Amino acid sequence: MSELRHHVIPHFWVYPMLSGKQTDFELFAAACEPMAQKQHLTATGMVQIVELAAGMNPSGKRRCEPAEIIEENKMKA
Repeated sequence: MSELRHHVIPHFWVYPMLSGKQTDFELFAAACEPMAQKQHLTATGMVQIVELAAGMNPSGKRRCEPAEIIEENKMKA
């Protein structure tokens, strides 16, 4: 997480991608912040991160729907 936050993410803010992948990157960067603050360990934080991730690569295939991930994490809590 440290390498992502201090090297990779700043690089792509300075040198943005010239495609639709930039939007995915912005969502990814937004999801990394709460994870770095360990918010993914709370139900609210997990929902926030899953919702951000669901917006990435909208035309791609998914193994699980966001609602399934959220429900599964509720059962674990």
